[in-house]
Amino acid sequence: MSEPQPQPHPLDAVAWPKRTERLVLRRAGEHDIDALWQHRGRDDVGEWLGWHPVDRADWEASMPARLPDTLVFELDGRIIGDVLVSVGSAWSQREVRDRAVGVQAELGWTMHPDFEGRGYASEAVREVIRVCFEELGLHRIQAGAFTPNEPSQKLMRRVGMRLESSSLRDALHRDHGWVDGVMYGLLAEEWRRQRDGRAPRATILHGFTASPEDHWFPWLAERLEAAGFEVRVPALPDAQDPDADAWQAAASDAIGEIRDGDAVIGHSLGALAAVRVLAERARRAEGGAVDPADRLGSLVLVSGFAGPVEPIPELDRFAAAGVDLAGVPAVVRSIAVLRSDDDAIVPAADTDALAAALGVPVEVVPGGGHFLGREGWTKLPAALWPVLRTS
Repeated sequence: MSEPQPQPHPLDAVAWPKRTERLVLRRAGEHDIDALWQHRGRDDVGEWLGWHPVDRADWEASMPARLPDTLVFELDGRIIGDVLVSVGSAWSQREVRDRAVGVQAELGWTMHPDFEGRGYASEAVREVIRVCFEELGLHRIQAGAFTPNEPSQKLMRRVGMRLESSSLRDALHRDHGWVDGVMYGLLAEEWRRQRDGRAPRATILHGFTASPEDHWFPWLAERLEAAGFEVRVPALPDAQDPDADAWQAAASDAIGEIRDGDAVIGHSLGALAAVRVLAERARRAEGGAVDPADRLGSLVLVSGFAGPVEPIPELDRFAAAGVDLAGVPAVVRSIAVLRSDDDAIVPAADTDALAAALGVPVEVVPGGGHFLGREGWTKLPAALWPVLRTS
């Protein structure tokens, strides 16, 4: 029987180090234990921490297990503080528990008192928050504190977090007894509004002969608006006799400038229009790195295809040009491809080929047909969850 393989840590997916105006942030290692002790071992630093070492031996015995979640920040090569990033799951109902795994993080931080008052901790925490939302794709972050720890609360407010709850004598302090507590939080949507000055956008692209009012599009638009998105569902031109260039232009206009909180959902021919827009943007970016903030947050392709489809010869002219999918993953953070096991319009092999070219698995919805309104599909949660996972 094979041994279970260790799971990668969420922070392993990030390219370190990160550089801000004055600091360098990187993963902590065992070689940092002595340097971290220089401030972590101080009583004034440990006053309001949930865990503080009793002595140096306790520190050296306990700290190695905490290193995977720890980032250090350096000033001119010296470690002056650290940030804890503990990625975990959100509470959820049983049916969607798998979709709540690893979607949020709890943050904590310390800094050497000799460097207080110059904004270093705020600078480090802002960068960690950026990484959490732009690169890890988290939905939410939070941080708690004893209520008397006003400096920590001020930092939370400075970096854009808001007070979510306060509790009466719910936390037992080693010296002060029962103490009040506070919890601050920040959603990805809120952070992106602060960064971009606008709400995240979701664009829904319908398919051949369809319109924005058909199938599950109105339901999805309503659910996305409730989640804080600005939703666009354009009527693509001449849906009964579509022209590839006209659809790509209209889809591109609707999608607009891409930011990492945005989403595009395409159904059938709308999926082909979506990937053509993104392929063109990837082509323009060729040779240059795409900033994480300039990637599309989520792309959801429902009953999609990337070339001619045998049951729909009317679309041969539209689909004949195909699409170069190679660059699309570089401009999208998360891609989901959905199909059913009984689609009479787009063969499963065509959707599977699209997913394979994009390097993602296919999610199969049993008995879904082509996900049409006349088949009973007036809502489609499977198209909503991938967007909410990265928003």
